[in-house]
Amino acid sequence: PEFSCPIRMRPMQGGPGARGGCQDHIAYRNTGSGKLGFALEETRSMDSGQGNAFTQTTTTLEFSKAPLEASLFEVPSGYTAVTDSSQLYGQPDMAAMMRAAQNGGAMGGDDDSRNNNNSSSGSVGSMKGAMPGFNGIKIAVLVPSNHGDNVSTTDLQNFLVERLTGGNVMAIAVSSQAEAQAAGATYFLTSDISKLKQSAAGKIGGIFGRATGAPTGGGNYDAQVDYRLIKLSDGSTAISNKATSKTESSAQSAAEAILGQEASAVLGVAK
Repeated sequence: PEFSCPIRMRPMQGGPGARGGCQDHIAYRNTGSGKLGFALEETRSMDSGQGNAFTQTTTTLEFSKAPLEASLFEVPSGYTAVTDSSQLYGQPDMAAMMRAAQNGGAMGGDDDSRNNNNSSSGSVGSMKGAMPGFNGIKIAVLVPSNHGDNVSTTDLQNFLVERLTGGNVMAIAVSSQAEAQAAGATYFLTSDISKLKQSAAGKIGGIFGRATGAPTGGGNYDAQVDYRLIKLSDGSTAISNKATSKTESSAQSAAEAILGQEASAVLGVAK
């Protein structure tokens, strides 16, 4: 390797409070005279001394030589040194945990979720009920399919509905083309997010940024959506195109950026 990165392992600090009885002593030993650098492939073996051994292999799938920003290596503002892990992670608020347990915090969250779902269903139903009296352009929006990083496709469907609705255009969320036809829609819109992935430089920058607490600016996402607008009266394709983006720093914002371009193009041809 071109660089040497020596590592000094310190014994792990236990949690607060004294412990009695026998305590394990963990010893680290490196074999070989090679310089320590960034391991493209590394195998670690752990032996308990009682005949039980554990082996772990780590392989690098992607490597980039893109330059990193100097801010990644600067001490973040507000940094405070700590002496043990309990100071690093802080102590849990036991009073808050007890209140949450007494109030059934998890169940309350589920109730809120159910209320929100019921509210959303009601608004969609009201919109569909109002469509027969609407004389403008009606666009039925299918849930986008996603082949990239994890994002909420339901939220993206709602984002498209909001961007497409206005003036003489009304958009509704549907789950199939048959549902769109039953609702009396003029057009049926499908969207396929074929690419939604953070750049290699962004991944490396994010690792260093999390380690130092410094902001990172190199985590842009490469995103692409392939979309198609179908005229339901005759099944013809009004527009079939794609939109791309490489400037957003999160998966959600990158997905919304390309869907925003899609909405603008659809509104340009929907007549």
